Amino acid sequence: MKLASKVFNLSLSLSKQINQSPRSIYPIMTLLLKKLPLSKN
Repeated sequence: MKLASKVFNLSLSLSKQINQSPRSIYPIMTLLLKKLPLSKN
């Protein structure tokens, strides 16, 4: 769960840096969740 929160915070800061709406986080999260083995936690 800690890894998931780190990924979320990273995505949040990334979306802020590129000045996009918070909704842009979800596509990023989807891509990261597919690549990271979070399902094992």
